[in-house]
Amino acid sequence: MAAATIPQRLRRWGMNALVALVLALMLLETTPGVPQWLSWRPHMLAEGLGLWQFTWSMFTPEPDNENHRLHATIEYYDGHTAQWRSPEYRAESWWQRFVGHRRSEYIDEIHSPWYGPAHPGFARWLTDLHRQDASEAGRPKHIEIYVETTDIPDPRIRGWKPHRPAKFEHETLLFMEDYP
Repeated sequence: MAAATIPQRLRRWGMNALVALVLALMLLETTPGVPQWLSWRPHMLAEGLGLWQFTWSMFTPEPDNENHRLHATIEYYDGHTAQWRSPEYRAESWWQRFVGHRRSEYIDEIHSPWYGPAHPGFARWLTDLHRQDASEAGRPKHIEIYVETTDIPDPRIRGWKPHRPAKFEHETLLFMEDYP
């Protein structure tokens, strides 16, 4: 094996420095109690790079208090109707949960008003996913996306207790669009 040339070594050094920078940013972003004077510049850099982390509120003083599930009904001009449901977390294997954790977070967050600009793209992805006919007659006609929610009991009141699968009590229209 030949010795690495200077450009190869510089490239490897640059990649290692980039990985170290990303890891340092993630550490500063996710470590609780980091003083604001220390974290504001890395926070701005992480936000610009798309690495910004929301608060991790699973076990903090303000834990998650709601579960979300999405479902959609899609109509096509050729008469075909498709139904889509977000994956059922409890029905997935540990591997599916591991591999799909970002998708799960996306589905859990897309109902937020902050993500309103993403709704048309998400709807277009769903219509493309279920389209059966690539001709003009098979184009999407109408889509409705609903979010179902259920409350999670506050563990600070009675402690955390394992509970049965949630019954989603509330349903809200998240997005609707008619296509020309």
